[in-house]
Amino acid sequence: MKLKGRAAQSRTARKSSGRWRLSPWNGVFLALGIGVAVLWNSLANRQKIRPVSPSGPSAAAVTAEQPWGKLEVTPIVIERPEEYFHEDKIVLPPVRWHFSGFNAAQLEEFIRALNPPPELLARLLDTNHWQVGGQTVVIQPPLELVRDLTPELRMRLYAELARHPENLTQRYPFVYRPDGFDEWFSRSGLSAETLAAIRRMMCVQNNRLCFYDAHYFRLTLPTNEVNALARALSRVPTLLVTLRVPERAEVGPLLDYWGSPRRNRNLKPLLESMARAPGGASINVSYFFPPLAQSLLYTYPHPTNRFMVRAPDCFWTSMNFGRETPDHRFLDSQYIQACLATEYERVDKPSRFGDVILLFEPGPVSRAVHMCVYIADDIVFTKNGADVYQPWVLMRLPDMLLHYPSETPLQMTAYRRLQPY
Repeated sequence: MKLKGRAAQSRTARKSSGRWRLSPWNGVFLALGIGVAVLWNSLANRQKIRPVSPSGPSAAAVTAEQPWGKLEVTPIVIERPEEYFHEDKIVLPPVRWHFSGFNAAQLEEFIRALNPPPELLARLLDTNHWQVGGQTVVIQPPLELVRDLTPELRMRLYAELARHPENLTQRYPFVYRPDGFDEWFSRSGLSAETLAAIRRMMCVQNNRLCFYDAHYFRLTLPTNEVNALARALSRVPTLLVTLRVPERAEVGPLLDYWGSPRRNRNLKPLLESMARAPGGASINVSYFFPPLAQSLLYTYPHPTNRFMVRAPDCFWTSMNFGRETPDHRFLDSQYIQACLATEYERVDKPSRFGDVILLFEPGPVSRAVHMCVYIADDIVFTKNGADVYQPWVLMRLPDMLLHYPSETPLQMTAYRRLQPY
């Protein structure tokens, strides 16, 4: 059983290109984490599966259907720590578009089929910017051409470029919610003119706001705005989630959901004291997390940490959720399968704190795409990819799914630990 994913492939491509560096622009190549994929056929064949819907559980469910209690949710975005913004002392290469499997005539036919405006067509077909070698054509477009692409043309052209692994910036765009531009770039320090240019060059694909052209802006912006853009693009949406315990609330149901026989000894006095407070009280739900998960939430893997063979990914994160110290054997897919078979049971749907959610593409050989941990309502604890630039966060399930587009509709199955946390 081998871990073989798009994130891993992108890292291999970067190493082979000689440009593997810790910089804010490594995010161009991995975007917001295209999760590690696993060939998990033997497990999927025995699973209770459900199609994944972007709608998620209803936030308006009645109280009787909310065993977790009353949640107060505040959306926020977090940025990488300062040490992740190391300045590369290299000369930036020009923008290049690689068309593998095309000769010059085929590429001209493809470009004409995109039906660009006549002025853009002439510039795209200017062979002074083409390098033709056998069945590969590389275009080094003038920066003004990159800037002037219309949104529809950019989306269709970049969709083809994303099919070729050399075009990492098109293959792994930065992504956000389709209505989240203002939140993404709030107080970024970028000028109004730069923000307007970025907005014009955004595309909406697969219900995601996609930004492909960080390289263009790195070549054209002054240094202070390059740094500001790197920080803005590094932002990851997450949630602050607190549990509101009303005055005189019955804490038994809350203990049933958030606690366990082992932990209720300490949780019960706390919740009871909150229920005695005038007007009630609130507490961050991370207080109920096991120690390791609590320490990871809202943090990033250290960029220079070398104690592990591979960086922690979503599978490592989910399987270690209930532990006080990490078990690095969860980087091995066979070990994960063995633990799921012996320490967990499959359930119809995630409905209890700590349930593990597995997303996979079905097929003759099923491909596990992502794993996360159910917290409450439609909120999950997740790390979206193995890259050190992806933090541990809380997200709503529909927002998390934006990072895992798939031509084949994803399936979901859930597991519950036999021994409570």
